[in-house]
Amino acid sequence: QTLLETKLVFISFFEESFNNINADSTRKIFEKILHHLEKDYTNKNLCVDTISTTLNMQKRKVTLIFKKYSNCSIAEYLNDFRMEKTKELLETTDFYIDQIADKVGIDNSNYMYSLFKKKFGITPREFSMKIKKLQQKEALLS
Repeated sequence: QTLLETKLVFISFFEESFNNINADSTRKIFEKILHHLEKDYTNKNLCVDTISTTLNMQKRKVTLIFKKYSNCSIAEYLNDFRMEKTKELLETTDFYIDQIADKVGIDNSNYMYSLFKKKFGITPREFSMKIKKLQQKEALLS
């Protein structure tokens, strides 16, 4: 091998190593963001700004890393996660819709209604009524 070929192999090896380290690093950052979202979803002020501050990172970097690994924005993920929690609470508690909105970090129950309907195709109240009917049928069968 010529000196140039050896240099190219050497450079290629270090570029690949650097890219692997960088990928591991960004994956860990993504996991930190995800953990923060799932831990603090009840915080009504949770947003890219608060996550960036907590992780001591630039907003743009947080946004890009999250989008790279999740294929959605932080706001989209947070809303989706909150709707899953809303569904769980509707299935397992007798809380009023306003109480559930508060418990999942949403200020406005009308906004929660629209998010829920968009995700599940029915309103929280309709979903709650269906669950109660199913539970009554199950109770009768037992």
